Amino acid sequence: MARLPRAWPVPVLVAAALAALLAAASTALAADVMLGPGGFEPQTVTVDPGEEIVWVNDSAAPQTIIGEDGSWDSGPLAAGETFSVALRTAGTVAYGTDDGAHLGRIEVRAAAPPAASPPASDVHGEQVVAMPRTGGPLRPAGLLAVALLAAGGACLLAAPRPGGPTA
Repeated sequence: MARLPRAWPVPVLVAAALAALLAAASTALAADVMLGPGGFEPQTVTVDPGEEIVWVNDSAAPQTIIGEDGSWDSGPLAAGETFSVALRTAGTVAYGTDDGAHLGRIEVRAAAPPAASPPASDVHGEQVVAMPRTGGPLRPAGLLAVALLAAGGACLLAAPRPGGPTA
């Protein structure tokens, strides 16, 4: 019977920790709305500008979700299918099913204005100009790539070396 290398728990624990991190980051970047026979749950969702809202059709019948202003439409969603929208403008957006049986609301928060601060100076009295932050939040795909790279690296470190001692 083949024996596992002594370090086998390391990649498993690293992968589990990274999966938990990925799950936590995914929920921070999206708001989930379930559409069941009783309607949307939750009925009102509050998000930041650009945050993704994901609807899941949790009913047996196909459903179509549309924005009240007609700017977006999920098309028919079979049971278990999802649809997502990211709204960038602050305000309240109403939505519902195409048959009008269920209604919901999205409240998009106003973006926080950047904090004003006086120009800073370095130790020589030169004015320091702060550069704008151009990066956004790390998206789930980016987190998944980091997790897979880390797990792969951990597996490589734990793998027995050719010609090396075996456990």
